Amino acid sequence: MSNDAYDTVMKGQGTGTVRRTYKIIGVSLLAVVLVGGSYVGYRVRREMRLERFCEEVHAGMLLSEFLALETTRGIDASYLVAANRGDFSRQIDVRQLAFRSNPSDADWGECAIVHNGTVITSAGWLVF
Repeated sequence: MSNDAYDTVMKGQGTGTVRRTYKIIGVSLLAVVLVGGSYVGYRVRREMRLERFCEEVHAGMLLSEFLALETTRGIDASYLVAANRGDFSRQIDVRQLAFRSNPSDADWGECAIVHNGTVITSAGWLVF
């Protein structure tokens, strides 16, 4: 090691760049952890919301009560399985409804609901 390099290291000069690099790496890792944690939390909240909703839906429930429960529990078109998503506002016409916390992911559980236009005839949580 040359004397100039030795003097720079020993006098503490040049360490600002190293500290700055560690700070950038630390902040970047923190951002990745926060974003990843937020996404996982978002997915878990959606799953729990749907499970609670599905537990409250039962055979014999009036369709109007079902639609009101959807609104109360925050279940919107994003929960409806993709095949039926365009018909969210016309659920009275679609006799078999399927809700998932992530509609494009078939590996998650599904809330399956069947009605006859007036009352719910079947409701349950299906796990794949």
